[in-house]
Amino acid sequence: MKDPTDHADTRVLPSRDVTDDTIDDAYVMFILYCNPNVPSTVDTSELRKTFRTPPRSDGKSFSVFALFELIRKKENGELKTWIELAIQLGVEPPSMEKKQSTQKVQQYSVRLKVGV
Repeated sequence: MKDPTDHADTRVLPSRDVTDDTIDDAYVMFILYCNPNVPSTVDTSELRKTFRTPPRSDGKSFSVFALFELIRKKENGELKTWIELAIQLGVEPPSMEKKQSTQKVQQYSVRLKVGV
């Protein structure tokens, strides 16, 4: 019989080949892999919920999976900067009519990097 306090169950890194339907599971597997002292039976619902809510811009939400694909492009050199990534994601450039900061996209990029 397995000791319930033994959290040394076999954990493996999840595959990077994910879809929009499987990215949450891969994220949870990664977090549990990196934190072996957390039991694999822990409730991960709040972790999943937080994962699905990346930083917003102008009240606009973005797809976690789309963000994942853009980060992959950045890692592969297809996108050169985080600002380019944010614009590809759909962060709109600043509006002078709304007196938005010219630093708007850069500020979002910083929030995005902190969250990633």
